[in-house]
Amino acid sequence: MKKLVLSAAVAFLATASAMAQDNRDYSAQVGNDNIATTTQAGDSNENYLLQWGNENKSTVSQTGEGNVSGAIQFGNENIGMTTQEGIENTSTMLQTGDSNEATVDQWGANNISNLSQDGIGNEATITQARRGVSPSSSNSNTSNATQSGTNNELIVSQYGVGNHNAETSQSGDDNFARVRQGGNGHDALITQSGDDNKIYSQQSGSLNQLTIGQVGNDNFSTEYTNGSGNIVSITQTGDDNRSEGYRMGNSNRTTLTQTFDNNKADVDQIGDLNQVTITQYGNINDAKVLQEGDSNQAFTHQANGDSNISNITQIGDHNYAYTSQYGAGENQAYVMQDGDRNYGVFNQDGDSNMGIAWQSGERNQTALTQNGSDNSSMNLQAGIYNRATINQTGADNFHVGAQFGNDNTLTVTQSN
Repeated sequence: MKKLVLSAAVAFLATASAMAQDNRDYSAQVGNDNIATTTQAGDSNENYLLQWGNENKSTVSQTGEGNVSGAIQFGNENIGMTTQEGIENTSTMLQTGDSNEATVDQWGANNISNLSQDGIGNEATITQARRGVSPSSSNSNTSNATQSGTNNELIVSQYGVGNHNAETSQSGDDNFARVRQGGNGHDALITQSGDDNKIYSQQSGSLNQLTIGQVGNDNFSTEYTNGSGNIVSITQTGDDNRSEGYRMGNSNRTTLTQTFDNNKADVDQIGDLNQVTITQYGNINDAKVLQEGDSNQAFTHQANGDSNISNITQIGDHNYAYTSQYGAGENQAYVMQDGDRNYGVFNQDGDSNMGIAWQSGERNQTALTQNGSDNSSMNLQAGIYNRATINQTGADNFHVGAQFGNDNTLTVTQSN
């Protein structure tokens, strides 16, 4: 039946399109208690509507030139509202099911919105307009959005100069996604599959790129970016994973992968050309990275274990930190670097190991390797060109070291 309806809709719209001249409205309704209201002011605006079912409602307002709206609603008690003000904006809307609601607002020129909802009680709001200024137009934005399932909610807001692109997809029940893009030329790719997932994102500035994918249930991700040329990629597979990101600056990179359940990652970047890569493969792992400065690099790898903790803080420029945690789990790694061109590398293989490194100054290096269980190491360095190498193998080894000054070297090997 649905295929028959859609085929009829295509034929209807094609016939109407061939006849279009100035302002044109072609509306058809099949069923009971459907309502369609169309208001057009200007030249060459076109509206195409098909409603099939009962108690569906469509409201379309077009002001300007060459705006096009096409909507199909199949089912009962669906609501579609489209407002276009400007030149050559395009909106397509398809709703199948019951009690779905869609709102599209376009103010400016050459904006495109393609929205599809299938299911029950889904809600989508697409806004392409400039905020807080006059005129309110934002131009050449594109939104492609799909939702399927029950009670999903999607909010896409694209404003500023324009030239933004948002690709959003949600399938399942009770998912929520909010995408905000202001400034010029941002890209966002958002996908959710499962139940009760949530995404909050905002990009300001110019030419930023964001990709977030969630598969599972009760996952959460929030990302805020202000600057230019930043690239963020988040992948969550499993349940109850959480990621938070904040960045101010230009050309920063963040890549995060979470697999299995209850993992948490928090990334803050302030400055330019910073890079973070986090991989969490297990359960209840926690990773935090703070970078303040330029050209810092941080890498965290948590694999084949649970309840690992990694915390990296880098203040300055050109610092490098790497933490790798394998084994049964409950390993802890803390790397704090304040200055320039410091280097900290931790490798933990086992369970319940703890490593702490604090470095202040320039070109200091700490390398820690722990194989076994319940090993502990804490090393402090302040100055220039200090070196510390710590190797612990076995169980219950303990080290505390400190170097203050320049060109000091410390080597510790413990085994049992």
